[in-house]
Amino acid sequence: FGAADSASGRGLLVIGAALDWRSLARINALSCGLHFIKLLALPAIATLLVTTVDIDRAAAVVLVLFAALPTATAAPTLAGQFGADRRRVAAITVQSTVLSLATLPLWLFYLR
Repeated sequence: FGAADSASGRGLLVIGAALDWRSLARINALSCGLHFIKLLALPAIATLLVTTVDIDRAAAVVLVLFAALPTATAAPTLAGQFGADRRRVAAITVQSTVLSLATLPLWLFYLR
């Protein structure tokens, strides 16, 4: 059991500690743009790329789904390390996760 094994758990603890619950409901232009890019544009670009390249169907689906995943839980930790606003990044991470509850099933439906 190494430090890398507990990275996701630590990331969730950092998010919980840094999260301003009121900020979850506030989706401004910046966070809306980030969510659009991460949850819709990136998977769409991945879909275009895998359709233009001769790639195994299963690998193509995995690539698109990985592109459609929400923001990583390590983002607030990295933000703190680089002096960025950890609270804002924690809110964006949680918003991304909640919004992905709607977008991931859409990508799965499209890919079937």
